[in-house]
This record gives sequence, C-alpha cells and structure tokens, in this order.
Amino acid sequence: MNNVCAEVVPWSAVCFHAQQAAEKYLKAALVACGLTPPYTHDLTDLLTRAADIAPSLAAFVDEADLLSVYAVDIRYPDFVGIVTADDGREALRAARKIKDGVIQLLPGTHTV
Repeated sequence: MNNVCAEVVPWSAVCFHAQQAAEKYLKAALVACGLTPPYTHDLTDLLTRAADIAPSLAAFVDEADLLSVYAVDIRYPDFVGIVTADDGREALRAARKIKDGVIQLLPGTHTV
C-alpha cells in the first residue's frame, strides 16, 4: 500500500477538521428535525440541543468536549500546546463517534 499522507502530518489541521465534521453532523441533525442551528462552533451547545430531540446523542458529551477546543482556538498563534499524532487520532475517533450517532438517527441514511 502506498503512503499518500504527508511525511509530516499537520495534526492541528486534522483536529480542526475533525471538529468541523462533528459540528456539521450535529447541525445536520438539527436541520433534519426542522430546527435552525445556531451560529456557534460550540459542540457541547450543539450536542445539548440535538440531545433534546434525540436523547441517544447525549452519550457523546465527552467527544464534544474534546473536539470543542479545536474549533477556533487552534487557528490562532496564541494557542498554547502542541498537537500530537495521538491528539489527532483521538479527535478523528471522537468525530467518527458523533457522525455515527447522527447517521443512525436519520432515516434513509447509511454510513459513508
């Protein structure tokens, strides 16, 4: 198998995009239920709103908390901390859990 990834993976970007993916899935869940999602990057807030409609999503509060830090702070030079490969992999796992939880709720959908 050929390695198509960068020699040096930009893990902070991986974490940012994992957060964005989870955010979009939670907003999609709200839209699917006829709600207008708020203008926020706070996954905990989005998850709380979505869990009001679909209580099973409340199981992902730890994932939302983990990913929320990567929404905005990471894009600014004052962000403190080095994002590691382990952080990136953990962020991807968290985003996948949220995605899978939302996908299960939507009729006529399948995991992509």
